[in-house]
Amino acid sequence: MYGIPYAAKSIVKIDPTKPATTSTIGEEAEKVFLCDNGVLGGGGYIYAANMYGQVLQIDTTSNKYDWIGVRIYSRYDAGLGDPIVGADKCCIYWPPFNTNRELKFDPETKQLPSLVVGGALGEESDK
Repeated sequence: MYGIPYAAKSIVKIDPTKPATTSTIGEEAEKVFLCDNGVLGGGGYIYAANMYGQVLQIDTTSNKYDWIGVRIYSRYDAGLGDPIVGADKCCIYWPPFNTNRELKFDPETKQLPSLVVGGALGEESDK
């Protein structure tokens, strides 16, 4: 099990067969992660997004993490909802939470995360 941090600088790994043993993944971050829940994608990677629209990729094989993309949102309170694997079993979507568009990321192509094209879900308040 992996604990994806919101107000912490490390990702926690817990082995349920050895509950007294916990460890962290990768290097401690310079700033807090500001991520909410994650989802398991293909290849043993876990994906989460921070409130700025950057995608956190956790490699469960190498016990390392990387950030994908740059800040899409500049507001501190923007935020995204819990991730959902699309019906195509490929793309991951984060519904809006305090924003007006959903975030999309395709782990297979590794294209940068982007906002879903289409009508805005309300007034423009992303910036």
